[in-house]
Amino acid sequence: MTRLLLLLAAALVALAPAATLAQQPATEIRPGSREIDASRVVPRADTFAVTALDGGAGWPAVWVELRTARIDAEVPAVSRVERMKSLVGVELSVDSFTLVAATLAPLWFSGRSRDAAGSLAFDGLSVRGSRMSGGTFTPVEARLSAPVFLGNLIDVVLSTLPLAEGRTYRWPVLREEDAGLDWVDARVTKRERVRTVQGGRCDAWRVETRAGGEPGVYWMERRTGEMLQYEGAGVRFRILSHRACLRGNTAARPPLHDETRGPTSA
Repeated sequence: MTRLLLLLAAALVALAPAATLAQQPATEIRPGSREIDASRVVPRADTFAVTALDGGAGWPAVWVELRTARIDAEVPAVSRVERMKSLVGVELSVDSFTLVAATLAPLWFSGRSRDAAGSLAFDGLSVRGSRMSGGTFTPVEARLSAPVFLGNLIDVVLSTLPLAEGRTYRWPVLREEDAGLDWVDARVTKRERVRTVQGGRCDAWRVETRAGGEPGVYWMERRTGEMLQYEGAGVRFRILSHRACLRGNTAARPPLHDETRGPTSA
């Protein structure tokens, strides 16, 4: 989802408060690492309300739809389609990618917005593709020294990891726009409950990240590992509903993260 965040940040011209990651040894992972449980990536469709962070409450901006599917093929794959739409349903951008289901290694990426488009194909450690921006076509080609994740993949990678308070991870990612390399650092800070847009409450891990120098915070549902909320780059993503976030769910009692007032007690 990183490319969507960059598009939103450019449109909204806002900066999120910096998240500070403690300097401590991190577990380095790559596609196929033993810490990854790719079976946790299941077919589903999630919709997020996105607001620009403006003081405490924020203001409505766009919708983001994430659709995840499994592909039965000689090499089983996972596909994700990410669509950003205006509040009245006009499509603003769409990204899609496919991954090797067992390892999350990238196979294909494509993305388009109103003023740019691009695609990448992966053959082992070779990457080839193109980018079109402002009417200019630019070929993209790179040779990797080792497997990496796509930059759009942060929430998917987090969903497959054994998250627990104090755990830290680090992994390399490929920037989709130019096939350059960045690193993601992630630290699980604590458990919090979050509210869905439709009023459900869910127990989540709060994960502070830094990707390519940009800070962010993810709230990942504790049992499924799936993303419920994100804050960073001047925006907040909050899921409309989630199967594990039932209204009146009081089974878990960590502090409740209120999107307008910050962490509060239940």
